Amino acid sequence: MRKALAFVIIVVLGVAIGMAARWHFGRFDRVTAYVDLLSQVCLPFANHEEPDLAGLELRQQQDASVSYFSAQDRLMVSLSDRGCEVTEAEPYFSADEQALLLEKATEWVAVHFPKLQDDPEGRLETVDLSRVWVAGTYGQPDRWGIFLIRLNPSGPGAWTSVLVMKRPI
Repeated sequence: MRKALAFVIIVVLGVAIGMAARWHFGRFDRVTAYVDLLSQVCLPFANHEEPDLAGLELRQQQDASVSYFSAQDRLMVSLSDRGCEVTEAEPYFSADEQALLLEKATEWVAVHFPKLQDDPEGRLETVDLSRVWVAGTYGQPDRWGIFLIRLNPSGPGAWTSVLVMKRPI
């Protein structure tokens, strides 16, 4: 009887430890997937190159825009004449994930678009978080940039968007 009880305890503990390790180490990082989509789709788009849409499902096509969905990552990519936008689908990022995305997006912009300048004047005061990196003269055709917007830190409508504009030719 004692051996059977010890065996059951060992099996239960082993399963619990295995599940905890899988949850901890095998957890999917959507913020990294988000930044990867910026590199996979928006970086070539901004440079007037063909974006890599592998692994994305066509979701919606309208006159001037097309949207793709990554079911694995729960992320949406929208392309229009001038911009490439990545947003998350439900479940929306937590406040910690949003802060991490701001950090990683800032690093991504610095690496891929080092000439873009942070523009505090371009930030939107009506949203929870707004970050703008731009180049060119305001109101002129050479003006372009990258915009990060977060509407709410949590709850419905807590989505975060990064819009990458096409570079002027």
